[in-house]
Amino acid sequence: MNDSQKEIYTQIWIKYKPAMLRYCKGKLNRYEEDAKDIINDAFTILWEKILKDGIPEYPQAFLYKTIDNLLKYKYIKLYPP
Repeated sequence: MNDSQKEIYTQIWIKYKPAMLRYCKGKLNRYEEDAKDIINDAFTILWEKILKDGIPEYPQAFLYKTIDNLLKYKYIKLYPP
């Protein structure tokens, strides 16, 4: 990863993390630590995406879709059928 990509990733983190954390906490209101874990996992997936394919065209949309998928997996673990 070059310095430009690192800078863009950092800007994305600073810009979107607070709102995404609020969103995730709202979905997992009793599981604040799990919400933080999901956000960290989502940004790790973004990091891996940047390394493999470059910066997504719409990083905010990429992150929200990733978070929604991670939330689905968390719901299955918390509330098995």
